[in-house]
Order: sequence, then structure tokens, then C-alpha cells
Amino acid sequence: MRKGQRLTDEQLRKEAQRLIDAYPDSQAALAREMGVDRSVVSHALNHDGAQGVYARIKVIEHLSSYTVEKETVYRVERKGSGA
Repeated sequence: MRKGQRLTDEQLRKEAQRLIDAYPDSQAALAREMGVDRSVVSHALNHDGAQGVYARIKVIEHLSSYTVEKETVYRVERKGSGA
């Protein structure tokens, strides 16, 4: 990762997975170190949606030197002329 980089949901998941895999102890130990329930680490690996994203952000922020800012972007296109 690099400062200012934008990640897709899948890239965020892969980064969390990479950091968890590199963690020298168990997922339970990681959860204790983070001060969260073990399910948060599990959600980072196994859940889509808001809970999974929240968990991945927590893991990445804990195990790296980065913070993660969630962005939601909506793209607007002009409607066709409908001929």
C-alpha cells in the first residue's frame, strides 16, 4: 500500500488477509491485542457488507502504519435521448 492509494473492496480484503497471515500469533491473540471480539478478525476475512469492511479497516489500521478513510462515490450519467 501507499499513501493516498484507493483500494477496491477486494483489494481491501486482500490487504487485511495479507496482514493477518503475516501476524506471528493466532487470530484470537490478534483480537485480544486489538481489544475486540474474535469475530471481528473473522469478519475481516469472511464477510461482505458493512461488517466486513469495518473489520478489514480495523485490522489494517492496527497492523499497518496506515489509516483507512472510507469513501463512497456515485457516478452520474446523462440519460439517453430514448429514441
